[in-house]
Amino acid sequence: MIAAAPAAPPRFYVRADFALGLQLNVDQTAADCGATSIIELCGYSARGNVGDSLGGTLGLGYRMTPWLRGDATFAFRQGRRLAGGIDSFDGQPAAGTVALSTRAYTLMFNLYVDLAPAIGMTEGWFQPYVGAGIGPSFNHVAGGVVAGTLPAGFGFAQLGSGTATGFAWNATGGIALRLARSIGVDLGYRYVDLGRFETGSGTAQPSGAAVDQIRLNTRLHELFLGLRIAFN
Repeated sequence: MIAAAPAAPPRFYVRADFALGLQLNVDQTAADCGATSIIELCGYSARGNVGDSLGGTLGLGYRMTPWLRGDATFAFRQGRRLAGGIDSFDGQPAAGTVALSTRAYTLMFNLYVDLAPAIGMTEGWFQPYVGAGIGPSFNHVAGGVVAGTLPAGFGFAQLGSGTATGFAWNATGGIALRLARSIGVDLGYRYVDLGRFETGSGTAQPSGAAVDQIRLNTRLHELFLGLRIAFN
């Protein structure tokens, strides 16, 4: 009797994970300021606190070799609280705060290297990997507030909502815990640059002057926990 050939390892997989943002950083430099601004907020930095971003990811992937795989993912992230200090306003020194609420919808195309087979080791229950990806991010700011001791005749402004499309990229590292031949749990860290965000314009108080939109560059450090299921 001829023994049956062993089944080929599954190549396709689906994945889902939950992500917790440990730090949400945004900044804007004077070089980002628009030439046509009425009143422009420039050169500030802001940093969120633990738990400032929550998100989730769904994806479909394919294993090309024992050590190389890729997937396409769709992720939703929401920054619930974001507050930081202002160091200049309209090109002048200032002291104040900015508070924003952000959402991002991101499509990523990722490649991963599973390290054990890449260096000739046998795959075990723990499978470390590294990866990176790029793609578009559709970024929304649901309004914002600027307040403080500011030049240009105001101490407070309410900014409108705004939407922008940014170029996003990520770098990740993690460990897959294989529960069965085709099921694994992912635990890892991901650094994500979500690209550009924009608020709407606003009105200064008490002067009533128009305030230009804020343009942000946004980066995120996050931990994720997910499930990966492979199939042929």
